[in-house]
Amino acid sequence: MVKRLASMLRASVGRRRFEHGMSEELRVHIEHYADDLVRGGMSRDEAMRRARIEFGSVDNVKDDCRAARGLRLFDGLQRDTRHAVRLMRRSPGFTFTALATLALCLGANLTMFAVVDSVLLRPLPFPDADRLMSVFNTYPKAGVPNDGCSLTNYYERRGKIAAFSLVAAYRDGTSVIGETGATERVPTTRVSPEFFETLGVLPAMGRGFTEEETSYRADRVAVLTHGFWRQL
Repeated sequence: MVKRLASMLRASVGRRRFEHGMSEELRVHIEHYADDLVRGGMSRDEAMRRARIEFGSVDNVKDDCRAARGLRLFDGLQRDTRHAVRLMRRSPGFTFTALATLALCLGANLTMFAVVDSVLLRPLPFPDADRLMSVFNTYPKAGVPNDGCSLTNYYERRGKIAAFSLVAAYRDGTSVIGETGATERVPTTRVSPEFFETLGVLPAMGRGFTEEETSYRADRVAVLTHGFWRQL
């Protein structure tokens, strides 16, 4: 943000210098042409008047110079902004409606961009990521559009929905990991045995989980991330 403000300040200062230099250069050109006319026998006042007439509109020349430097767009933006501010002050009702419409359109566009960005531009880093789907429970009457599935839902759907070749469940949380008495909690994710197979990946070392390890009587097994493994 600071760099952007500094860049804008430099652009503003540079523009003022350009405007001043352009005015000075135009003045010098007119005076030089007038000097030539004076040397030809014309009076100074008449020479200056003739030079200004033949040189044309100074404002038009400045406009052409700004266009060549890319400043005409900036001037147009300033004029449009001033006009918009005056219109907003005169018609607050129209302003509110326009802003509300603009906000609604921006929200819809941002939502669409988020979908395109996640699906097309930056898909999930897994094989056949376009075939991965999230399944939620929805309760419209209760006003709950997306809710997580229970273990009962998971077991009911696993292997019984022909559209899915695999179904896996996961739940994010935190756990205390370390020696007896440790208090620091770290982010963890509890997953079903098919989790890695569903994503199409394998652990870099060791193995994944087995069906037998889902029992509460079984030993607790963990798969560590590379970052956490390096901290041990």
